[in-house]
Amino acid sequence: MGPKPFTPSIDWSGAFVDSLYWIGKAWAISAVCVLAVLVLLRFLTPWGRQYWRITREYFVGPRSIWVWLMLGVLLLSVVLAVRLNVLFSYQGNDMYTALQKAFQGAAAGDEVVKRSGVQGFWMSIGVFSIMAVIHVVRVMADIYLTQRFIIAWRVWLTDHLTKDWLDGRAYYRDLFIDETIDNPDQRIQQDIDIFTAGVGGTPNAPSNGTGSTLLFGAVQSIISVISFTAILWNLSGTLNIWGVSFPGQCSGPFLVMCSLPRSSPSSSGVH
Repeated sequence: MGPKPFTPSIDWSGAFVDSLYWIGKAWAISAVCVLAVLVLLRFLTPWGRQYWRITREYFVGPRSIWVWLMLGVLLLSVVLAVRLNVLFSYQGNDMYTALQKAFQGAAAGDEVVKRSGVQGFWMSIGVFSIMAVIHVVRVMADIYLTQRFIIAWRVWLTDHLTKDWLDGRAYYRDLFIDETIDNPDQRIQQDIDIFTAGVGGTPNAPSNGTGSTLLFGAVQSIISVISFTAILWNLSGTLNIWGVSFPGQCSGPFLVMCSLPRSSPSSSGVH
């Protein structure tokens, strides 16, 4: 039996509408889950209560509508990034499958299979070009919006904490406590930089986007695991062990690998 003509892995003509629906649904579910987790952290953890006490007014004050709108846009950027990664995986599969079909058709002398492979290859290149443009625009917009949010938050928090430090001559009374702080104004500036960057114990960098922050990076990782687990589930066959059938044989190992802790080179002693 000869090779079969190339067929795309998904219907690319309906990919745009399907992606809009997927992005909208994923964004809504993610927003609800993130808010629920943040509320639980606020009430159940000491550092969550401290975090909220320091920055509460920024998220419930007069400018809170703009703040939450920006957070929603950043979450949308995260969801769009995951969707593009999923589509890129389908596009890459189509491109290499089309090349395989073109060579198989040429080797077998089957002009129909060869032509379908060539057409499929150029179709995948066209799809890649469109998605590459969207990806570049998303990355640039993501960095800009993330930096805009971080800087605005940093300006507000700097003004807020500086006023607290100057109020009632607190800076003067600080000289008479048991454990004085050297250069408190500089410490305020440095700590706020790290606090608003949200990337761990390091200050903000101009190249930081949503994927660099702890919150949105975690959201992106979770959505990615769910999305690619679904792809693996559809691609995987059934594993039979002692007469018992287990569907999605590749999905289990994938989830196990994703759940395993990973150590950085510095933490494992490798430099």
